[in-house]
Amino acid sequence: MKEEWKKIANFNYEVSDRGRVRKLNGFLMKPWKVRQGYLQVGLSRTGDRFKFLVHRLVAEAFLGNLAGKSFVNHKNLDKSCNDLENLEWVSREENIAHYLKNTPPRPRVQYSEAFKREVANFNGGMLESKRFYNLPTSTVQSWRKIFRDIP
Repeated sequence: MKEEWKKIANFNYEVSDRGRVRKLNGFLMKPWKVRQGYLQVGLSRTGDRFKFLVHRLVAEAFLGNLAGKSFVNHKNLDKSCNDLENLEWVSREENIAHYLKNTPPRPRVQYSEAFKREVANFNGGMLESKRFYNLPTSTVQSWRKIFRDIP
């Protein structure tokens, strides 16, 4: 299938239906991954640099936004797959529902009472306990209140 390119409004760049971005002279931009896992590119205009999420550039160029929805959903949940076929405009509620429907719940860790007592009575401060057992501060604090020095 041939890759289709469209100009990005107000910039001398193009975006493809395969999720690639290039300058008008053909130079491909190298995207980077942001904390949430999305791909981002930096586009320049008159000496200023602007950051854009690639999936939004693809959706705006190829899908438009006739329904006025605010979010671009990755149908296969792969945030680095910015192919046009993988993207759709959705509302906030639709985006959350898609995520919950397609993502398995995280298993909840159950700790024994003996372990909780061990953490609560650890011979060190809060920071040392937290780091040693790799637990959130709030967990260590609550266990210390409940199990501290109780035989």
